Amino acid sequence: MAEPFRLCLFHSELSRKAPGLLYRDITSNAPSVVEAADRIARGRCDVLGLLGFDYDYNGVALSAFIDTIIAQGGPSYPYRFALRPNVGWPSFIDLDMDGRLGTPSDAQSYGRFSGEGGMAILSQVPIIESDAKDFSQVLWRDLPWATLPKTAEGPFFSEAALAKQRLSTTGHWVVPIRIDGAELKLLLYHASPPVFDGPEDRNGLRNADETLFWLNYIEQQDLTDFAILGAANLDPVTGDGRNQAMRDLLDSPRISDPFQNMTRPDRLTVDWSDIDLGRMRTDYIMPFAEYRVTSAGTIWPRPEAQEPSRHALVWVELSQAHNETSVNLETSAASK
Repeated sequence: MAEPFRLCLFHSELSRKAPGLLYRDITSNAPSVVEAADRIARGRCDVLGLLGFDYDYNGVALSAFIDTIIAQGGPSYPYRFALRPNVGWPSFIDLDMDGRLGTPSDAQSYGRFSGEGGMAILSQVPIIESDAKDFSQVLWRDLPWATLPKTAEGPFFSEAALAKQRLSTTGHWVVPIRIDGAELKLLLYHASPPVFDGPEDRNGLRNADETLFWLNYIEQQDLTDFAILGAANLDPVTGDGRNQAMRDLLDSPRISDPFQNMTRPDRLTVDWSDIDLGRMRTDYIMPFAEYRVTSAGTIWPRPEAQEPSRHALVWVELSQAHNETSVNLETSAASK
């Protein structure tokens, strides 16, 4: 990477309640769609990890959304990558152990339809799709470090549920891109909120193991030339969830944390004031430790924005591999 290269992550919160509604809202220029497109255009992203965006097989909604980004002054993103998420993927068993079948909670992760709340990668540089790896179907129980939920009576999940339950709430992807002849592997994920469960803490435990998946992966693979991008739904310090899992990942000598030197309010990435949780850090870009990070920041909604995502767009600029890190940190727009 000879020139600064900008990676972005944005949890758009554009997911809708049924198939086709997102495409309808994109093509009718709904305020939430225009706001999200404006934020991406302002982000000047070379590569964007887009979260909270409903998946359709032919990518019709994604193509229409890119047209909206272009209309807001953003790039065309000729390279795109999306796979069907685990959200809403039916399990055909009582996966949440409530005695009922076919509810949204019986999907691989809570969802009203298959494809809800998916992920995508939009890129101005080539995506090496033939070398992409999808770990989204890995069973939770098959991980050596898995911490599975228990009750006072024993394991929470039945054997049938354990044989079905995947680790990934949305997905775990390794997607290589090519930059000036070099390869950078994007490690993308969107973890479960560590809430909406019972004393067994199945969502909290799953959330932590989703983050620990990448820690184990980069160590076991002796991985280089990568960047982890994800909505971890986990603050390293506060809020619900097993915060130590995020601290363990951030403390890995294989990654750098471009936001570690920011003051606490400046490095927060979501504003949940509408549900009385305030601001937290849940959205991350964590590059390989030997990359030189030249700048990093967040982009919040404009003051006049209608129906904005509560998540900031997070961006990091990388240069060639280097032993030193020089970071210029920025926060822009209204909700500071």
